[in-house]
Amino acid sequence: MTRTAPRVRADAPRRPGRLIGAMLLASAVAAGAILLGGSLSGVTYASWVAQGEVRPGTITIGDATLTSTAAFSPAAWSNLLPGESVRQPFTVHNGGTVALSLSVSATTSSGDYELRAAPGACGATPLTGATITTTPASLGVLAAGASATECLEVRLSAGAQPGTSTSIIATVTGGQVHG
Repeated sequence: MTRTAPRVRADAPRRPGRLIGAMLLASAVAAGAILLGGSLSGVTYASWVAQGEVRPGTITIGDATLTSTAAFSPAAWSNLLPGESVRQPFTVHNGGTVALSLSVSATTSSGDYELRAAPGACGATPLTGATITTTPASLGVLAAGASATECLEVRLSAGAQPGTSTSIIATVTGGQVHG
């Protein structure tokens, strides 16, 4: 009596254990071949770790001290006609130990006034550029211990109504210059 192997249908499910086992065996053989080939070719692998200490020395912290003085004449800004402007100087002093990048912004209680600022002494011509009530103006860099003269301009808008008045607050800001 002859025994014949059982027939497996083509659409019969395969045993997943056999497939996984074959894949693991193939992976192990490939990894072994890579390691064996690497060791025979003289390739070595190493991981080096070292650490050291960095001594920074002395760290000194600077300071920033910004002051502003002005001898504004309120009479100069009184009785402006629409479209007229008056410029007056003010002084900024950096009493700190770091250089500062200066900017100035302002607020007014009335939209009928335009304020502008510029570095340096005030000249005879009106200042140009955006009003500092909407866009801060750069006054440049002020070295540690230095002072600088800046210019503030107040202009009455062309469409202002008679009798308009306002309060003005100008703010000078200094940010440390890195480098």
